[in-house]
Amino acid sequence: MTTTNPTISPIICAPWCEYGDGHPNEHFPQDQTCWGSATYVALSLEPADVDQDGDPYPARVGAMAHRPYNEAAVVNLHTELCGFKNIDTCAHLTPDEARALAEALTTTADQVDGIKLATTEGDGRTESCQLRDVRRRIRNMLDRFPASGWDLAESEAVLAALAGIVRGRPEGERLPS
Repeated sequence: MTTTNPTISPIICAPWCEYGDGHPNEHFPQDQTCWGSATYVALSLEPADVDQDGDPYPARVGAMAHRPYNEAAVVNLHTELCGFKNIDTCAHLTPDEARALAEALTTTADQVDGIKLATTEGDGRTESCQLRDVRRRIRNMLDRFPASGWDLAESEAVLAALAGIVRGRPEGERLPS
């Protein structure tokens, strides 16, 4: 007796799908999921294990794009902690939640490292501008006004605004000529 697998129609993969072929060889539509490439960070402060070949296997946290069957794409946050913790779990985040987590991690890392932009004096008050705020404001500005096709006046205006951000001036405050 010969059995065959039922055929299912390929799906249209996400542009970042590692397979990109529509997953036509899956047995069930629910198995037609798209996965992006994974980026992992080894956690050096957590205990490591050894794999079946005796090689070190570090605790790690990783992120990858994932689109489950018939659902919206998510950021898959994968955590593996070794030893007595023995945790292997995932959390699904929206892109906005992933960006907020990235910003929170960067902010906290900057605090631990003591990173802060130089304090400037202006109008008798001390203004301190956190590095994360500068990054966010510059990123927002460049997202809104991409650099392609700028004329000289637009370039000067953007550079003046960036200089104001770096110097810790409130948005809209003009720089001295």
